[in-house]
Amino acid sequence: MKKTIDTPNLEGRTSRCIYYGTRNKASKECSNEVKSDSRLPFFKHNPNKDHDEHYCGCWGWD
Repeated sequence: MKKTIDTPNLEGRTSRCIYYGTRNKASKECSNEVKSDSRLPFFKHNPNKDHDEHYCGCWGWD
């Protein structure tokens, strides 16, 4: 038996990096806000918030 996963409707939603508005090691402020997409790295849909979340790589990938 296959399980069906309900995918959320992301139309019209935006996703912000989890570090949005903070400064990284290089003192650069993250301002990454993009169209919500479940393929974004570490994407998390937040239906009860204004924005979804993802990680843009602003602190590196190691």
